[in-house]
Amino acid sequence: MPSLRLLSVNARTESLDHEALARRISAASADVVCVHGAPSLLRWRSISAALARRSGLVVVGGGRTGGGNLLLCDLGIDSTATRDVVFAGHRGPRPPGATVAALARLGSPFVLVGARLSGDGAAQRAQVEQVRRVVREADPAEPPAVVCVEGAGPGAAVDLQDGQTATAPGVFVDARITVGQIADGVVELTLPEPSD
Repeated sequence: MPSLRLLSVNARTESLDHEALARRISAASADVVCVHGAPSLLRWRSISAALARRSGLVVVGGGRTGGGNLLLCDLGIDSTATRDVVFAGHRGPRPPGATVAALARLGSPFVLVGARLSGDGAAQRAQVEQVRRVVREADPAEPPAVVCVEGAGPGAAVDLQDGQTATAPGVFVDARITVGQIADGVVELTLPEPSD
């Protein structure tokens, strides 16, 4: 069964120091990374690409168009589809949103989501439902999903745990994925065998 190392990190914990963030990501030796608070202002695409390159990874999707959520992966991960969503009803230069990617490791498909929620409980629950719709649209076969969320209030967190296992803070893993060791923000996962 294919194994996977996941890191979910907030760029603001490194005071937006892109070099320090790249070192942290590289040191984690992760296969997939969700960066919350990713570059989303001037030159955000080139800054995101440089961050990925310095980390030894590639950009899957996200950034400004995905609510400031950036998904990165190594070259052993196949990407078949990505979609960015900005949640309605918010103004300003950094509205909340999500990036959803249909990925596969050694033929085992999975969906990776990076999301930033905001607003009151009702607004966040609507945002969680919107993320679920986009996940279903990303791959009609509905492979297991890994959801990395920032800003989830108690109600949204309860909704996110439905059918999923809460692992590291803000990381919710589909029950079909086996969760192994969790250390230094890295979650070790084992994907189900690919079905023929």
